[in-house]
Amino acid sequence: MTEISYEELVECRVAPDLAVEVVSPNDLALELDEKVDESLKAGVSLVWVISHEIRVIHVYRADFTSAYLTVNDELSGEDVLPGFRCRVGDLFPGANGDDHCRG
Repeated sequence: MTEISYEELVECRVAPDLAVEVVSPNDLALELDEKVDESLKAGVSLVWVISHEIRVIHVYRADFTSAYLTVNDELSGEDVLPGFRCRVGDLFPGANGDDHCRG
């Protein structure tokens, strides 16, 4: 068994597969863009930016493609969360519709 020192452990950085950012009223667009960019550059595979106020989700992928999803669109976990699918509107209270999230 190989031992890892505390210093080596601290330096070991593993990016999550999915990052979720919920936009707050105090967030600036530039800061959110920087967070998304940093996440993708760090190796995050999928980033969801959830804008509750306007009921949309921006999806950013490791290949730097993106999608803009509105309440009638379906949010997918893609290859990061296989089988997860949810109508975007079901994530926002009062956006009509039953709970259709599954996965």
